[in-house]
Amino acid sequence: MLLVYRGSERRSAYSVADRVGKLWSTITEDQGCHFNCHTAAYLKQFSDRNRLGIGMIHRKNPDEVNNMLDTVAYLVRPEKENQHLRVKCRKRMRTFG
Repeated sequence: MLLVYRGSERRSAYSVADRVGKLWSTITEDQGCHFNCHTAAYLKQFSDRNRLGIGMIHRKNPDEVNNMLDTVAYLVRPEKENQHLRVKCRKRMRTFG
């Protein structure tokens, strides 16, 4: 999932991602899973290689913008066409995706 916020209106990407993950767990009755990529250790491995494309992106910084575009391209890659969101909250409920 890709969420985009105005940096002037939001802080702490980790907290936002954590709340979304907890909401997802509630929606799926703990059957769904999530991964918060905003942990310090996870961010550091990309930052060390100048490949960090998440978090605060400053539009005047071409490296940050290019890294973000690479990240978005990865998330929406057409080869991932078999990955669909499937939610089934009740027994008789149909899935979608």
